[in-house]
Amino acid sequence: MHRSEAMPRVEEAAIQPKEDNAKLEKQFNERIKVKLESGSIEIIDVKPEHPKTETPVLIAPGFTQGPDTMRRNILTLARGGRRVLMGYAPHGVKAHADPEISTSIYQTGKAMTHLETLDHQDVKKVDAVGHSEGALNLLIAAAMCPERFRNLVLINPAGLIGDDSFLETFKRFSENKVLVKKQAAE
Repeated sequence: MHRSEAMPRVEEAAIQPKEDNAKLEKQFNERIKVKLESGSIEIIDVKPEHPKTETPVLIAPGFTQGPDTMRRNILTLARGGRRVLMGYAPHGVKAHADPEISTSIYQTGKAMTHLETLDHQDVKKVDAVGHSEGALNLLIAAAMCPERFRNLVLINPAGLIGDDSFLETFKRFSENKVLVKKQAAE
């Protein structure tokens, strides 16, 4: 087999739509707004018609990320046959920190956002992907309710990736802002 006849690259195979893109896009755009005593959450729940597994994927975005910056990841997973959930509350919901798990009420509130999302959508267990600060929030949520998490994937987890300078953090923040504006324009 010649190289040109080889199987498609992984990225190309993963992005090939198995689901109707319009249906998945519509689900992505139909955000569920939940008002709780502890705060408000915007939930994205994208469900393919024929899921590969009953266990959905929960996305936990980083500090500078939100639904629009995670759109491509969410839709790619859904096209691949996975139900994808994301609860978005930029400052989390009100919570009381458990000193055994976290000393930060702020981070515990973001972890509770994920648990409240699972409760609202009646999901018992997830595979979860957390990026940057979202990875930290997932670890706190998993420490609070380990039975709710089957697998955790941490991408550049905040506080666990070694030395990071203010300039490097600012550069990533700026790049994310540019990406959001570019995606909005598209």
